[in-house]
Amino acid sequence: MRVKGIIWAVLILLIAIFALWAWGRIVARDTELHLTQSETDINPSLKSLNGRILAWSTTANVPFDIRFGEGRTSFFELLGVPKSYRPFDIKIGRAPVRNEWNVAAVALSFNNGLPLVRYLTEKQETFLHTNISADGRFVVATRETMNSQNLIRFRLSDSSRGPVAPSSSFDRWPSCTADGSRILFHSYRDGNPGGDLYIAEENSSVSGGWDVLRLTDSPEVEYILPRISADGSSFAAVEREIGTESGRVVLFRIRNNSSIEPVYLTDLSDDARFPSLDSSGELCAFQAKSDDGIRLFLWSPATGQREIEPLPESETDNLDYTQPTISPDGKFISFVLNSPLYHANKIGIYDIERDLYILLEGCDGSVMFPALSNPVAK
Repeated sequence: MRVKGIIWAVLILLIAIFALWAWGRIVARDTELHLTQSETDINPSLKSLNGRILAWSTTANVPFDIRFGEGRTSFFELLGVPKSYRPFDIKIGRAPVRNEWNVAAVALSFNNGLPLVRYLTEKQETFLHTNISADGRFVVATRETMNSQNLIRFRLSDSSRGPVAPSSSFDRWPSCTADGSRILFHSYRDGNPGGDLYIAEENSSVSGGWDVLRLTDSPEVEYILPRISADGSSFAAVEREIGTESGRVVLFRIRNNSSIEPVYLTDLSDDARFPSLDSSGELCAFQAKSDDGIRLFLWSPATGQREIEPLPESETDNLDYTQPTISPDGKFISFVLNSPLYHANKIGIYDIERDLYILLEGCDGSVMFPALSNPVAK
């Protein structure tokens, strides 16, 4: 019996050592950001990214899925342990058990090594629709549970968080002004079948800490995927008839706390989605269908709508360019480079001035809604 106890103790120690080694490998892989191109190839673009913060939602950094059961090759068997001493098989997997999405953020700096990713959430929760304030102080996201969607604002300095304009309705798609004090979002709180758009403004003197202003009121169409400009003067959204899939990008100016006559930037046939604006609302980036899949487009009053040339054809087979967000200063577009065929994706950044792409790796798992701040003042 004493020998058997010693063997069990050794086995437990070996499992603990292996688990710590495996966890270290995964953490290292999740928390170091890599570039698919060499730094010398894109050095001017990298220098322009220095000082910015990139935020996104990801399935990476989800805890181990550890399962016990029979019928698999055993960790014990691999160590040569007799079957009589291994009543359970063990499998350590990387895939999340649930549909968990964490909020991640990284301060970009390519002067001294590669930047490290910090996760703002680690619990068994789902956070979607991330957006970052232009000053880099706040990240807003939709927190999704089985029965609700609500808005959360994170303070990057200490990862603390709090609710935004809480209600019993489904609230989603938050985006914020430059200092994070005004947040545009979609909600069903007033009963229209397609919901409406609202602005929540921070106000410590009212119950709940937020004033809420309704911007749209339509029982016939719905406005989805809204984004506000950093200066709060404009917002863009996708307008579509309730119950239909295709929509068109519409731009609204905000005057006297209400939206005025819309400007339509695309046609319904474009099936455009995910519009975003620069600080003043003079540039709008969005995704739309093209002959080669889903691509990035940029609109301005001077040039109208233009498609952004993708990466060389050899590198973009079966790839879509989705969920674009233009940086507040109008210099970059962050997006998801997605492979529908292989169910794989990564974060891409397009340098508008230099017409160059930067692809980021090192964050395992799927990614959604990447967004860049302006350079953050120190």
